[in-house]
Amino acid sequence: MPHFWPNLPEVGSLTGQGKKRDAARLNALALNPERPELETRDRLAALMGGPGNVDEAVEKCKWKQLQSRTYHVPNTAKLEGKADVFILLNHADVVPLVEGVSFVSGEE
Repeated sequence: MPHFWPNLPEVGSLTGQGKKRDAARLNALALNPERPELETRDRLAALMGGPGNVDEAVEKCKWKQLQSRTYHVPNTAKLEGKADVFILLNHADVVPLVEGVSFVSGEE
């Protein structure tokens, strides 16, 4: 499945069949949008054996999804400071290639 599908609430209703673990993960991801489908939470609870672990599963998937979209820039010069920047990356075979950088805020 394409990586962007879990951002769509409809995925939760499409993936209830098949592997239980994958279905639970995709349902948890489907609960992360601003307005998830209400039925998705019930489906996830059913897959996990009850509503007790639903919130934890949703937070765990949210964190993993955020990390999958995060690129850590090495600080080889050991400089200190903080800044927000936009970095445009081009998918390469092994390492992403930087196509552009735009400073947003912080220390230059």
